[in-house]
Amino acid sequence: MRVVNIKGVIIPSDYGWIYDLFGIENTSPKKVTDALAEAAGEDIEVHINSGGGSVFAGAEIYSALISYTGNVTIKIVG
Repeated sequence: MRVVNIKGVIIPSDYGWIYDLFGIENTSPKKVTDALAEAAGEDIEVHINSGGGSVFAGAEIYSALISYTGNVTIKIVG
């Protein structure tokens, strides 16, 4: 089982580079969809530790997770 982390502020994919530049923990739809593509249908466990952020980016992440072909288990870790 592969682990996908959703940690830090939820941001639009276009903003990821600036958060990464300053070392600020973040999750964007691109990071999640890339992780799902790597998993290639394998069962995944999603660990969530986020105070929130962009509703639109969160909705995009949600859509990616519900359309994933493998089994998805969600764990709220913080």
